[in-house]
Amino acid sequence: MEVKFFDAVIMGLALCVCMLNADADELVPTFQDYRVDSVFSGPNHDLAVSAQSGALWGEYRKEAIKRKVNFAGHYIIYTGGCGGGAICGEILDAMTGEVISGFPNFHPIGLISAIAKGIGALDKLIRRVGDIISHGEGGYESYNTGTKNVPGDRVGFSFISPPVGTVTAKTINEILATETLSGLDRDRLFATGKYQTIIATLRVAKSVLNLSGDEFYDEELQERVFREYLIDKAGDGSLGGFIKNGRGSVDSAQLAAAKEWASIAAPAGSQIKDGRISDGRLSYHESQANSANQRSTLMLREILFEISGG
Repeated sequence: MEVKFFDAVIMGLALCVCMLNADADELVPTFQDYRVDSVFSGPNHDLAVSAQSGALWGEYRKEAIKRKVNFAGHYIIYTGGCGGGAICGEILDAMTGEVISGFPNFHPIGLISAIAKGIGALDKLIRRVGDIISHGEGGYESYNTGTKNVPGDRVGFSFISPPVGTVTAKTINEILATETLSGLDRDRLFATGKYQTIIATLRVAKSVLNLSGDEFYDEELQERVFREYLIDKAGDGSLGGFIKNGRGSVDSAQLAAAKEWASIAAPAGSQIKDGRISDGRLSYHESQANSANQRSTLMLREILFEISGG
């Protein structure tokens, strides 16, 4: 069954209206409740329209009744322009030729604008969360060499503000190639950039985002990796689920962030990686090499409460 783009949009709106009008005390309907076991194949009935309508819509209906069924077994959903760039639609019953229902008009530019505004607001929110997390992590050029072969399991070298280009002028593949070096080697780029992305995580991000590895790990790409990968990776999706869809609690979202970024403290009462119970100040990865940044943790909790409406 062929469905034009705006016909498909109208179908979606129809389903939404049905759900919104459902009695709150009734069970939510499922597709199984309204199975279509057969599809009417014609011939379609002649139009049986008694309501007054303009000549334009009369023509729309004449053309629509010639189409194949495209909805719920014996209905035809179709759309047409109704002035000012707006789109209107109706449902025809192919078996009776009757107009079953019409839909409110909508303007595609308005719809696209509304969607774009929603996406833009979410991107800004994610960027705010990222800026808070990076408060305790570093800047775009920051990096450390990790603990590999370093006595006492300490970080070999950590550079908060190295020269411009230290990280952003390196390609992803160049960063990954330093993995074999010792943590005592200043050239080892173990945790890099604003979000201190470790080599193993960067390698997975390269795959998930379908990157070649020849891209520079510059400001734009670091933000993309955070927005499109890290935010959903943290806590097996718990941080992204909370920010994007309101799933979970402030504590579960904070714990998810703490598992991904050592500068965020695990919430009080939660278990950290080594089995201890956090007092609200311990990093999930608390060790000689890692400790939480209390200011970053406080700011993150504030924005998480803001998201939750608390």
